[in-house]
Amino acid sequence: MKSFNCGKCKSLYSFDEQKIEHRKFAVICKICGIKNIVDLEPKKALITQAKAENIARKPANKKIKVMATIVYQGNTTQLGLNLGSNIIGRKAMVHDRFLSSKHCDIRLHIKQGQLIIEIIDLKSTNGSFDFNKNKLIPLRSYVVKLNRTYYIGQSKISITL
Repeated sequence: MKSFNCGKCKSLYSFDEQKIEHRKFAVICKICGIKNIVDLEPKKALITQAKAENIARKPANKKIKVMATIVYQGNTTQLGLNLGSNIIGRKAMVHDRFLSSKHCDIRLHIKQGQLIIEIIDLKSTNGSFDFNKNKLIPLRSYVVKLNRTYYIGQSKISITL
């Protein structure tokens, strides 16, 4: 049995994973009526419709609760990320001399009620690498997997909600 909480009213719902035919489905909350998307094998950073609507209502200059944690030689820096473009470079991590001034872009956008987080290498000198240490092709968008470590310069970066 698996369970999840409604994104709005936090009501608990349980389901038998083996009785589900589709890997992705919607559950309408009986209490608040909000549609919750359940993805048993998420390939993207997914959130409930309620959270997506809440994020979409905030002004673009406000920080939302998406954090980038950057670790360089044991020193940790946390950055709040905005909807849209978030350039990561030497200004975010002045100690890492292997970071370009504009090393990568972490983009947040909402598509069909889901928060999509992407990382794009901006033709950095030393490259950006995914959690399997595969080099990212410059200027190509890759969907970020939450709580996984990506490598930029000599720093490690991970994205969390």
